[in-house]
Amino acid sequence: DLEAGVTTPFERYHGFADRVLIAVTPTWASVLTARRVWALVEGAQVDVVANQWRDEQVPEGLPPLVRLGRDECVAEAEHRGVAPLDACPHAPPMAELDALADHMIRQEVVAV
Repeated sequence: DLEAGVTTPFERYHGFADRVLIAVTPTWASVLTARRVWALVEGAQVDVVANQWRDEQVPEGLPPLVRLGRDECVAEAEHRGVAPLDACPHAPPMAELDALADHMIRQEVVAV
């Protein structure tokens, strides 16, 4: 887990990783940053997590591995500074994250 933005990938702090997940929200700034980060992490497997997307179309060139829908319980938890997993463990985005984690663990086990 590295901080958001382009500084960390620019400085190659991700160099130890075989895989990079780029979280992108449905804003032009997030999409622009995701494209920049993707270019900076060349050599790693890159997957996109489309976070807080409803019906918006994910921009071309950023194919999502998973799409986490916007959820009011999650939004409220974040607004209150509470971990969404604690506040809304049964919200659809939490189930989607759980499925993503399972998918990644299965791939890691196969790759070893």
